[in-house]
Amino acid sequence: SKNEPEHITTIFAISDIVRKPNCSLEKFWMRSLSLDDDSVAHIANSLSKNEKILEFTVNTDEISITGWDHVANALCDTTTIASTYTSNHTLVDFGGWQRPTKISWYLELNKNPDKTMVARIKVIDCHFARNFEAGANHFTGIQPFLVAELLSYVH
Repeated sequence: SKNEPEHITTIFAISDIVRKPNCSLEKFWMRSLSLDDDSVAHIANSLSKNEKILEFTVNTDEISITGWDHVANALCDTTTIASTYTSNHTLVDFGGWQRPTKISWYLELNKNPDKTMVARIKVIDCHFARNFEAGANHFTGIQPFLVAELLSYVH
């Protein structure tokens, strides 16, 4: 059961390790560790600013869309442009093979070694793409060739 003290202690211990700025862990594989929505919320919060971990492989069978939203927020916090820019751009694998398309897209995007470009693409996608696609004229100071270049990075 996910409410067992051992499980909760394990999740908190993992979260504490991942949260530390000096955490040098790059791959975490523990397929026997099953995460539910509450567990993944703690883990995702810790992963949000982690710049080392590339792979975090656990059992995600019990994660609902609510839990996956926590992971999405770690990969791309859309609260503000600054929070999107400083989201996790390092993680390239989370869970296993079954995950929402949005998560897969963020993880694939994070494979780009140019993390500044990854951050910019996420900012454009989350905060400006809809305006570009809708033809909104909010960016009159941006030259058309620049708009075309920025759009080429979105999806």
